[in-house]
Amino acid sequence: MPEDQPQTIHQIVRSDGKEDGLTRLSFDSYDRAYDELERYYGDLCCSDDDRVDYTIVTKAEKILRNTIDTKHPTAE
Repeated sequence: MPEDQPQTIHQIVRSDGKEDGLTRLSFDSYDRAYDELERYYGDLCCSDDDRVDYTIVTKAEKILRNTIDTKHPTAE
């Protein structure tokens, strides 16, 4: 009988590192996170100016990204 695997939590991150309503959400699967992004992008009306780029990552990847960003801040 297979052992229970810990559930992987997926989150959405912005390419600019900022937080918003989407980045505060957690999902129990990649597909659910993807569906949420699909709804977000579907609500935009043909304007790339208002578009924010997002990526779906696991919670562990998000923590790692935040650790790297803290240690090596980028110049703006």
